[in-house]
Amino acid sequence: MRKAFFILVIITCAEYGYSAKSQFETSKSKIISLPSDSNFTADQILKLKPSDIRRLTDEKITLKEVITLKFIQAKIKTAIRKDRTVDKLTLYEKDKKPFKWHWGGFFLGLLLPFGVGIIISALKKNKRKSDRVTSAAIGTAIISLVIIIIWLSSSGSLI
Repeated sequence: MRKAFFILVIITCAEYGYSAKSQFETSKSKIISLPSDSNFTADQILKLKPSDIRRLTDEKITLKEVITLKFIQAKIKTAIRKDRTVDKLTLYEKDKKPFKWHWGGFFLGLLLPFGVGIIISALKKNKRKSDRVTSAAIGTAIISLVIIIIWLSSSGSLI
């Protein structure tokens, strides 16, 4: 456990120093360029090691590039289906839409407290499902707090 914590501290300090240094330098970021005739399959990418990339490019790779390689390998692992084909849609970045208030979900959570409104709002599927469920959770939280405050004030234990 100590070893993992020590490594995490070193990586954090190294990344902080690297980012502070890159703000003052105006050098272009280095991109690993592999030979143009190299075609890799998904299985070959998953088996790549930093030493293999160093051998292919004849350049030393940095810690940041090693972490990026491991991150890409993990992303490819999650994109591989059971029949060993790659689902390309999971590899693309999904656009993050900002939260937009949904009044229907809010009133479901407000009128049907203790999770019932959240479950009902989660059952309807459309493009605003996450907004509706979040609004229902907020409504449920508000009505639950009101009920708890009323219950505590009626029992006399509220100061």
